[in-house]
Amino acid sequence: MLPLVSALLAPLAGVLIYVTLHHRARTVRLLDTAVIVALPLLVAIQVLPHAWAERSLVPVVVVALGAGLLAVVERLSHTLARYTDDFTILFAVLGISAHALLEGSALTAGASPAFVLAVVVHRVALGLLIWWLVVPRHGAPLAGAGVGVILVATVAGYVVGGGVMTDLAFVDSELLEAFVAGTLLHVVLHQGREDHRH
Repeated sequence: MLPLVSALLAPLAGVLIYVTLHHRARTVRLLDTAVIVALPLLVAIQVLPHAWAERSLVPVVVVALGAGLLAVVERLSHTLARYTDDFTILFAVLGISAHALLEGSALTAGASPAFVLAVVVHRVALGLLIWWLVVPRHGAPLAGAGVGVILVATVAGYVVGGGVMTDLAFVDSELLEAFVAGTLLHVVLHQGREDHRH
């Protein structure tokens, strides 16, 4: 039960970091820079081991496709460009929720302390990232809903248990995560700073 509680508290810790530090003038720039640096690191940690294990560049290409697709859409249509970041954030929250479902399921199978620690660390960053992206655009209620969806997905995965892994066997979760990561990279690196007026 402790692994589940830790996994649920971690995104809330990320939110708390944002709320505590974001209104202090001296830490705003540091916080923004931390998010911009943390996301590429999370992507690398998530994608590169899979690419190495499979001896394949496909996950790296999928990340590039996720980032590049949004850039192409924005260049082709100025009208659609206004909505791509919001659509990407929604898509990313859904993708992260699918990942949270799998993590919740994995936590039931006697997860090792190293796995639990990895889950907690990256979830702190995810909670911070969601708050950082959504609050300036749409406010705290929608940001809270985004974090809430991840928490519900985690609990659902934990309750269902290992069956989630077999039910979703037809989905290549690693490639889905790579694509979601690519789209988020585009939003954070291209648009993120512009939305944070201090």
